Amino acid sequence: STGSAPLASMCTASSPSALRSVAFAAQLYHPLPIPVLAPAADTAWKRFTLGWEASTANYPVQIHGPTDSILPPRELILGVEVGERAKAYPADRVLAQAPLHDRVGGTPIVLVVGGDGQSIRGFEARLQGSELEFVRLTDGAPGEFADVGSGSRWNFRGVAVSGPMAGRTLTPVYLLKDYWFDWKMYHPTTTVYLLGSTR
Repeated sequence: STGSAPLASMCTASSPSALRSVAFAAQLYHPLPIPVLAPAADTAWKRFTLGWEASTANYPVQIHGPTDSILPPRELILGVEVGERAKAYPADRVLAQAPLHDRVGGTPIVLVVGGDGQSIRGFEARLQGSELEFVRLTDGAPGEFADVGSGSRWNFRGVAVSGPMAGRTLTPVYLLKDYWFDWKMYHPTTTVYLLGSTR
């Protein structure tokens, strides 16, 4: 073929530099497969990650600054920032109460839980200027929830999958999963959601 002509001509040379050129050209015309890392055959990584959050919570915390006793230092929280306002939501309370409605900086938000029972996402609880109220479903697909006003069903991506709102999408609210002591350090004026009350 025409593509092999340059390679064939270089094969007649005998100098080391020419041989290196031949090897380089061979890779160009016949590139080597790119190696792909395969998951480890054993389950050591699973044993290492199993319950790491609970075990890490027992480690002492040393920070440069005042501590806050509202929550344990290593309590896992979901941090929300809207404008100049910051608020922390303990993860266990969100999992227990979702869909969890609240306001941050005047913006109505809702925190929902995915089908795995652990993943959490946040959205603005309004659409085209009208506020929405969401409830948990007992007969829907895992991670689905419904709005009271129209009865439409929404998935974990914030998209209405059925009902009058079908096809509409909620605006996401950025959540940061963090330890309480770390969030408090970088958000000193943060408030905290505790069973419906703010401290």
